[in-house]
Amino acid sequence: MKRVLLAIIFILTFFRISASEVVVVKYNSVPLNIALTQLSESYGISLSFDDRELSGYIISISGRFNSADEVIIRMLANLPLRLRKISGVWVISSVLADKSTDSLKIKSGDNVLIEGVVMDAQTGERLPYALLTLMDKRFYSDRNGYFSFKESTAKNESLSYNAAVGYLGYNISNVTLTGASLNRIFLTPVSFTLDTVLVRHYLTSRSFQSGDSPASVRINHAIAKYLPGNGDNSVFNLLRLMPGVRASGEPSFLSVWGSNEGESLVKMDGYRLFAMNNFNEQISSVNPFLVKEVRLTKGAFSVNNSGASGSVAEIYGIDGNSSRPVVKANINNLTANLFASAPTGSRSVVMAAYRQTYYNLYDVNKFNPYGNRPENSGSQASRDIYIIPDYLFRDANLRFKSTFGVDNTLTAGVYAAEDDFNYQFEFGDLFYDAKETNRQYAFSLNVNAKIGIPGKSDLSLVYSSNNLTADNISRYRGQNLISYKTNNLIGEYGAEFIHKIEVGKRNFIDFGLSIKKLFEGFNGDNADNKIYSFFINEKLVLDKFEGNVGMRLDSYLGKSYFQPRVAAVFNLGYGIKLNAAYGIHNQFSGKIPYIDYDGNFSYLWKLFNGANIPVIKSEHLIFGASYNHNGWLMSTEVFSRESSGILKFSRNRGNVRIAEYSANIKGVDMMINKEHNGSYIFVSTTISSVNEKLDNTENSTLKYNPAEIKAGLLLNFSPFFFSTTYVNGWGYRSSYQNISNDDTSSEQYSRLDISANYRFTKNRFVLNMGISILNLLNTLNYKYIDVVPNLPGGQSGYLNTYSQAIPFTPLLSLELNF
Repeated sequence: MKRVLLAIIFILTFFRISASEVVVVKYNSVPLNIALTQLSESYGISLSFDDRELSGYIISISGRFNSADEVIIRMLANLPLRLRKISGVWVISSVLADKSTDSLKIKSGDNVLIEGVVMDAQTGERLPYALLTLMDKRFYSDRNGYFSFKESTAKNESLSYNAAVGYLGYNISNVTLTGASLNRIFLTPVSFTLDTVLVRHYLTSRSFQSGDSPASVRINHAIAKYLPGNGDNSVFNLLRLMPGVRASGEPSFLSVWGSNEGESLVKMDGYRLFAMNNFNEQISSVNPFLVKEVRLTKGAFSVNNSGASGSVAEIYGIDGNSSRPVVKANINNLTANLFASAPTGSRSVVMAAYRQTYYNLYDVNKFNPYGNRPENSGSQASRDIYIIPDYLFRDANLRFKSTFGVDNTLTAGVYAAEDDFNYQFEFGDLFYDAKETNRQYAFSLNVNAKIGIPGKSDLSLVYSSNNLTADNISRYRGQNLISYKTNNLIGEYGAEFIHKIEVGKRNFIDFGLSIKKLFEGFNGDNADNKIYSFFINEKLVLDKFEGNVGMRLDSYLGKSYFQPRVAAVFNLGYGIKLNAAYGIHNQFSGKIPYIDYDGNFSYLWKLFNGANIPVIKSEHLIFGASYNHNGWLMSTEVFSRESSGILKFSRNRGNVRIAEYSANIKGVDMMINKEHNGSYIFVSTTISSVNEKLDNTENSTLKYNPAEIKAGLLLNFSPFFFSTTYVNGWGYRSSYQNISNDDTSSEQYSRLDISANYRFTKNRFVLNMGISILNLLNTLNYKYIDVVPNLPGGQSGYLNTYSQAIPFTPLLSLELNF
C-alpha cells in the first residue's frame, strides 16, 4: 500500500502542463446559447444572457485563441447584440430588444416578470436556493436554480434591474436582469481563482449560512474535506459540528435537539434514506461525490416536508458536467470511492459512483502510542460488555440529469446499499453471536417544467425501502439458549405534484398534492397504508421582511391531520436578522421498541396505526437572531419542542414493558464563526433541558440536561490546509436506558481530531492528499450497541453491550479529480 501511494505521488509530482492556457474551440452550426454555456463551464467565465433569445442565433467558429474573452468577442461579432462587462460578469443583451422597448408604451406601475437560472460558471451546475437581492428585497432560486418574480416599472421603464446574486462557496456577483426574458447567471466558485495570478478569494470561503431562515443551516460541504476524516463522509463530518446536531456517543442516525432514531428525516433528491449513517461514522450512506448542497432544518420545517417529528436534512445532488467527461477517486485506509460522469448530448449527463469498505484493513492498536486497550475478560462482575465488531459497507449510485426546452429539467436517480454488521463475545459460560444486514434501495424521478399556465410545476416519483435481517444466538455451556431471528422491512413510494406561482410582485404561492404508500414487514407479517396530502404556502416578500404562512393536511387511516406552519425573517440591516417559526408536525412511521417472547429487546421499523402505536404529534416553536458581516457569523436560537405519542422501554419493579411517553425539550443553540482569508475558527454549543413524562401516570417524570460544546479551527495556507476539531458532550441517554435502569446520562464524551491536507491543481486536474488523527488524546468513549437478556447461571438481568467509539486512529486519504 505504501509503495503504491509513493508511486502515485512520484508520478504526479512530475506531472506538469504549460502554464500558458490556449483556448481551442470548434463549433459548427451550434446555437449561440449552447456554445456560450459550454465555454463558461470549461473556462469559468461568468455570463448573463437571455437563453431564449440567444438560442435563435446559429454560429460557427473554430481555432486557437489567447483567452476565453477573445472567443466571446469573436462569437458576437456582426450580431445585433450588446456586450458589457459588469463586476467581472459578461452581460449580453439584444440591441434590437433595446430599440423595440421604446415602442412598447410601458405604463408606469405595470408588473414585469423577471426570471432566470443561477449556475456554476465552471461546471454548469444549477445552484439551489441562491440568494438574489433586488432593491432591499430578497428572492431565492428553487432547488433547480430557477427564479422568477415580478417588479413594477414605476421607477424603471427600461426593463433592466440591477441585482446582487450570491451562493455558498461562490463569489457574489452584481448582475443586470432583463425583464420579460430568461436570464442565465453564471457564478464563479471561490476555488477557481486559486490558479490565477491574483489570489483574492479562497477555496474555503463562504462555507456556512445560518439565520437566513428559522432553525436552518446551509453548508457548502466542500470545506469538509479539509477537516479531520477520510473524506468519505464529508457531508456529516461537518454537520456533526453544527449546534443542535448530536455528536456525543457517535449515534448511527441523525439526532437533532435530542430526537430519537427514526424521528428525523434524511432525503437525497426526494427519496428517504432510512439508514443514513452506519456503524462507523466515517462512512455514510451519502456519497460526497454526488452532493451539491446540504440543508438542515432543525425544526418548524416547511409544508412540503412531512413524516418527521424531529428535523429534516435535505441533500441535493449534482447536475454533472455536460461539456466533458469527469473522473474522481478517493482512496483511504477504510474505503475506496469511484465516480465517473459523461455527457450524453449537449444538455444531458449520466453519472455513476461506487464505494466499498475494507474495514479493519489494519489494526489501529498497532499505531496507538497509548498502547492497546484491554478487551473484556468476561470474568468481571460488571454487566457492561465491550466488543469489537466486524463491519462491511458498499453502495452504488446511478444518476441522470437533462435539460430540455427553455429551462425544463429531468432528473433520475437509482441507489442501492448493503452493510453487514456482526460481533461475538463470551461472558462466563455465556456465548453470544449477533449478525445484522441492512439492504437499502431507492429510486427517484423528477420533472421540473412550465406546463402552459403561469408559474412552474414540479412532478416527482419516489421509491425507498430498507430491509433488515438479524440473527442473534445465545449459547450457555455450548447449548443453544436463545435463537432470535428478525426480518424487518420498511419502505414508501408515491407521487407528488407542486406548482409555484407569483401573485403580484410581493406574493408567491406554492401548493401541491401527493399520494404516498407506506409499507412494512416483520417476520412474514406485512402491512401497508396510504397517505393523501394537500399543502399550500403563501410567501410575502417586503423590504427587509419575509414571511411564510402555510397549512398541510394529511389524510391517514381515515383521519385528517391539520398542520399549520408559519415563519418570518426580519432584516434589520447591518447584517442583523431576527427570525421566528412555529409548526405542528405528525409522524406516521418510525422505529418503536419491541420485546419478544424470550425477552429479547430491539427497535423495529413500523407503521403507526393510531391505536397501540400512536401517531406522533410534535409542536415546534423557535426564536432566533443572527449577525453576518465582515467575516463574522453569529447566531442564537431558542427552541421548544413538545412531542406526544412516543413509545419507549419502561422499567417498573424489575419488569420491562413498552409505554407511551410525552417529551418536552427546551434549549438554546449558539454559534460563533469567524472567517479571514479562507481560514476559520468556530465555536458552537447546545444547552437543553428534557422533561419526559410517562402518560397516564402521575409523578412519573424523568428529567435530564444534555449539552455539547464544539470547536474547530481551519488554517488556509493554500495549497496546504491544517485543521482541528473538538467535541465535548454530556447528559445524553441511550434508547435502551430504561431497561437496565443504569444512569449513564452523566457519562462524558470527549474527542479531539487533527488533520493536514495538500491540494494541487493544474487546469482540470485536482489532487487532494490528507492525513488525519482521530481521537488524538485516545479518550475512552463508548458507543451503545444492544442489551442482552438472561445472565448465565440462572440469574435474571441484562448485559449492556457497547463498542469502543473511535480510538486513536490515523487516516490517510488520496483524492483525484480529472
